[in-house]
Amino acid sequence: MLIPPTVNLYDLNVDDLVSELMNKITWRFFVMGVISIAGADPACSETLESAISQAYRYNPSINAERAAVKAAKERVFRYKSGYFPKISSFSNFGKNNIAGNNGGAISKYDYSLGPGSVGIKIVQNLYNGDRVSNQVTSAEKGVLLASENLREIEQKIILKAVRQYMDVLRDNAIIDLNISNIDLLKEQLRHTQERFYSGEITKTALAQIEAQLEAANSDLSSAKASLEISRGGYQEVIGTVPNRLVDGYPILNGIPESIDVAFIVAYLNSPILTASAIKIQIAETEVKLVEGELKPTVDLQASASQWLENQYPGDSGHEYKLIGQLTMPLYDGGEIPAHLREVREILEQRRFDYEGARDNVRLGVLSAWSQHQTAVSKLKSSKAQIVASVVAFDGINEEYKAGQKTTLDVLSADQSLLKARVSLVSAQHDTVVSSYELLSAVGLLSKVVKNVQKTTTGALDK
Repeated sequence: MLIPPTVNLYDLNVDDLVSELMNKITWRFFVMGVISIAGADPACSETLESAISQAYRYNPSINAERAAVKAAKERVFRYKSGYFPKISSFSNFGKNNIAGNNGGAISKYDYSLGPGSVGIKIVQNLYNGDRVSNQVTSAEKGVLLASENLREIEQKIILKAVRQYMDVLRDNAIIDLNISNIDLLKEQLRHTQERFYSGEITKTALAQIEAQLEAANSDLSSAKASLEISRGGYQEVIGTVPNRLVDGYPILNGIPESIDVAFIVAYLNSPILTASAIKIQIAETEVKLVEGELKPTVDLQASASQWLENQYPGDSGHEYKLIGQLTMPLYDGGEIPAHLREVREILEQRRFDYEGARDNVRLGVLSAWSQHQTAVSKLKSSKAQIVASVVAFDGINEEYKAGQKTTLDVLSADQSLLKARVSLVSAQHDTVVSSYELLSAVGLLSKVVKNVQKTTTGALDK
């Protein structure tokens, strides 16, 4: 049964469920990585797991989000400084000339002074409408939000890395199939030419082979162009040129056992949904922060200063102050009330955004689940199709040699076999990619890769 949108998913007892899924996924991923690494020469081969590791560590988009997380953490320390006193020193220097006349020649005066002083001032806020605590809370939530944004970017880049890796594998395999097909057609053309010169077949049969060979050369050129595009995408995401890629495999053991379980895991782990919930919390804190601007501010100020020179004849001394200051906003032209209404509307917006994010996550899980199931089914069908196509091609080829089938029959069987092989390659590609897409949709992909990083870093770096 599907989870109704009104259910609080955090009340569900799903810790064991998520833990079991993570254990299955991580173990499957780790085993595949070790097998691939052990069976390949690291100096000249690349595995899917090492390519993911490369993208995870060095992709600029991921590193940019990592920097954003660090900046968010520093913002917390910046706002926490509001709890502590502000200490400053001050000094002043100048020249003061005093001249005057009290009414007679004898009473005239004219003298110069060099007033100056140095001192220190301490200001400690005692109360400001809880604005400092709300700023700190908002900044701490901002760290969580930045972390979820990082996780979302990680999943996107990892998924792109998987796609590009499998695209290169697929396109290389299709090129090999096209080359094999061309070799076969050339052999058929040689055999057909011999039969044509001996008068066994007509020129039409020969032309059919020649046309099919030209079409195969054209298909090979298109496949090579597709490979170049895939190689460019690979280098953009992973940062290296693809070289002797080892076959990749789907993460089958970590796939949720049902669509209902997939929904639950996604609601608990999706970085998009979690980030949306954090935005609501930040908006709530912003409302409290603006409400604090309507409250009084109480500061305690202490200062001490020492005169360096006389301010007037005979003056010399120092000054100490301890002042409590209360500031209460009375009228600001309506700015704070307008600001308060604004942040309340933003809070309402964030709540609607959460509803939309939840629907999008659910749709994404449903789509990824369907695509994976389709890919698995297509892979099984493609394998069966290969077997049938090989049997049909061998039979028709033997009948052609015996004169029971035409050249067109052979060409048709050849194309059917080629399409079946290409379909199998595409199905293998789709099965691997769709398994990663499903893990990404439920929000576990980056967590899996992080766990693998801890267990395979040494092997990948050798």
